[in-house]
Amino acid sequence: MARLRGKVAAVVLVAVVAAGCSDSGTGGTGSADAAAKSKQQADTFEAVAFTGPDADFYKVPDPLPEVAHGTLLRYEELDGKVEGGTAYRVMYASESVAGDPIAVTGEVAIPAGTPPAEGWKLLSVAHGTTGIADDCAPSKESGDSYMALANGAVKAGYAVAISDYEGLGTPGVHPYLVGESEGRGVVDAAITAHQLPDAKVSKRYAIWGYSQGGHGAAWANEIAAEWAPDLDLLGTVAGAPPSEMKAIFNALGSSGATPGFFLMMLAGYHQAYPDLDMHEVLTDAGIKVIDQLDSGCDAIGKATDGQPMSALVQPDLASAEDWGKVLDENDPGRVKVDAPLLILHSGQDDLVPATLSELMFKRMCENGWTVERRVYNKGQGHGAAVPDAVTDGIAWINDLFAGKPAKSTCPAG
Repeated sequence: MARLRGKVAAVVLVAVVAAGCSDSGTGGTGSADAAAKSKQQADTFEAVAFTGPDADFYKVPDPLPEVAHGTLLRYEELDGKVEGGTAYRVMYASESVAGDPIAVTGEVAIPAGTPPAEGWKLLSVAHGTTGIADDCAPSKESGDSYMALANGAVKAGYAVAISDYEGLGTPGVHPYLVGESEGRGVVDAAITAHQLPDAKVSKRYAIWGYSQGGHGAAWANEIAAEWAPDLDLLGTVAGAPPSEMKAIFNALGSSGATPGFFLMMLAGYHQAYPDLDMHEVLTDAGIKVIDQLDSGCDAIGKATDGQPMSALVQPDLASAEDWGKVLDENDPGRVKVDAPLLILHSGQDDLVPATLSELMFKRMCENGWTVERRVYNKGQGHGAAVPDAVTDGIAWINDLFAGKPAKSTCPAG
């Protein structure tokens, strides 16, 4: 399901078991005028039907048009990518954690035929780990596993939006496992799906994600009401979601295993929060490695070149308080939201231990979420549980669209 760059051993995350929005301005007449101008431009902006080499599709307009996040910037029809519908490669406007306008790419599939009166049901998919470099974008994959995943949903009458996330496909390092960035990409992709030619898509939508996508899906669920108030999020499925980010960070950084996940995470957090001091967590050799990670999906292995973790990471990693604070802020479930969540996790997950989603579940329960957690005990590893997470997750989403209320398995009282 996910291309796990660096071939990081499962024991790294198993060790974990053993062991916000930025200020967007000061208000006043200037900001009101800017908002009015932005809205006017968004209302009149017309997306470009792209024709040209694939590589050129990912070149970001300079300057970016001043439009609302979720605005479709360009699109390209993709032949033969989805059965029973039409697939598009898309580029849309979004916003970084720092509040800067950015462009994000992805894909959207629209069913063929006549849509229901309210439009096609909409599913936004949060993808698993692919890397942090531009060429790691799922929409650039020749096999395109996520569009293959969309086939079943399209046949069932769903439009499907799949975000590449910030920094995958477009310039800049991908903010790996930074919740707000992932969530904005996923929700903005849902907004974008409504703007494709002749696409009649319902305002009601659901979200499904697995692995890194489980984390991104949970965060999309958390920000959706505020980020996309004109859409109606019915609920979200988070499969095998990483959580307890500080514990993961410290466990990965102190492990002797291949450092791929840790370095992606560190580079991604520094991209989102540039005031964090790299020297607090990395040696000079480690910083040299980080500088190379955006050069390609195979860059991690080449850059580390067998160097032990001890040569890259500061020995007092856990004492980096600023990093720890930001990592904690990226745990899903710290504020109450209304949209229900379904957590699906294998009890024998060999990459993202089920204990992580158990802690996330407890926090969500304490904060008043409607959340259900199901644990598979079939001896499945991380990847082997994906088919069950797809089948059970889509069945749960179908029930939401049919009007069946989600239940909570939080302890009573």
